[in-house]
Amino acid sequence: GLYQSRDLKGFAYNTGWQWSNGQTTSLGISWQNRRHRAPDPLYDERRQDKRFTAQVVQTAPLAKHWTVSGSAGYVHNDSNLGLYKVDKHYVRVGLHYQF
Repeated sequence: GLYQSRDLKGFAYNTGWQWSNGQTTSLGISWQNRRHRAPDPLYDERRQDKRFTAQVVQTAPLAKHWTVSGSAGYVHNDSNLGLYKVDKHYVRVGLHYQF
């Protein structure tokens, strides 16, 4: 519904490197100010969030078409609605096939 649409202001910066061994490293940060256009159905109030994210990703080739990746990051979402407040760190590992 309309409560999922939002006006957004923010910035993001991403940078990356490709190493001689085929590995890649990337870093990214973003900040967003989100104002939803209609009331949230659970709270009957318009949601407003201030969200900050940071992430580092390392990717390495394994074999033809296969890569492995690892990432670590942080998400902080300050919201006027309690259900949407988030403050977490995460670590992910992935195996990827590209055809």
